[in-house]
Amino acid sequence: MASAGMEQRSGMLAALLRMTRTQILWAGVGIGVLIAVTVLARGNLHKIYEVQPDFVLGATLTISTFCFTKAFSRNGVDIAVQLIQEGTAPEVVEALNRAREETLHRDGVYEQIALLIRNLTAANNRAVEYYDLQAKSPRFYLVAPYLSVVMQDLDEALHNAAQIGRAVGSQQMQLPSYPFPEQARYLLREALRDLHEAVARRNEAYEALSTQFEVPQEDELWGAFTVMTSDSLKALRDLESLLGKNILAPPKDQIASLRGYVEAAQRRAKSVDEMINGRPALAYPPALAILLQDLEHVLAKLEGVDTALAQDNGA
Repeated sequence: MASAGMEQRSGMLAALLRMTRTQILWAGVGIGVLIAVTVLARGNLHKIYEVQPDFVLGATLTISTFCFTKAFSRNGVDIAVQLIQEGTAPEVVEALNRAREETLHRDGVYEQIALLIRNLTAANNRAVEYYDLQAKSPRFYLVAPYLSVVMQDLDEALHNAAQIGRAVGSQQMQLPSYPFPEQARYLLREALRDLHEAVARRNEAYEALSTQFEVPQEDELWGAFTVMTSDSLKALRDLESLLGKNILAPPKDQIASLRGYVEAAQRRAKSVDEMINGRPALAYPPALAILLQDLEHVLAKLEGVDTALAQDNGA
């Protein structure tokens, strides 16, 4: 019995907590009417009741009943608002999701997000193509950092667009995503630092060599130097992409491509080193030796990345 009483009181309390402001107002008016009648007619209430008992009781109960009816009855809008605010009924949640999807489709939101993702992907591809095209230019290093920032911003924008697509519940606007273990990312960040140093040493070597010629040369030395420049900058681009927001291809494949660029840059750097040593008239740029060491460090870090990926796949 005690348990039943507690449940009843809990139910009444829950019902009171769910009342809207309008309902509370009407309940207050009903109680106020009862109190006002009692206070104002306290002297004559008994006499009036003796003469016309039905009138007193009827009028009071009619007013109170009206107020309490307004207080404890709700229209369809009130009920709908409460169900939406609570959001616990599966039928209500499903209906709301369906209505939202219909609205987003009708307003073209899904279509615009899909176009945004496509356009950002295309813009990033065009930026990469332009970067690769300019990477062969000996003095491209002066503007390459700005283009790298542009590609990073496009990567961020593409990630944000995909997040919006995920938020509105569209499965068709999701970008492919591949897991990347934290240990591998740590080694990639270390490799990126070494690769930045290698590119900086390449720039110093270029300036040191270019001052030894009155006019640009089109010989085997500068040809190898140009290819080394292109491969090192492409490796830098790929490594920065791997540390971006969107991993759109299997990391193992991207690491293989990255290693190919670094190894090619290393071979060309060794060729340049040998050619300079074979020309006594040329002063050897010390930065070139440091560049070779930095590239060796990058390759060692990439070996560690392969190990981390293999361990992660094995787990």
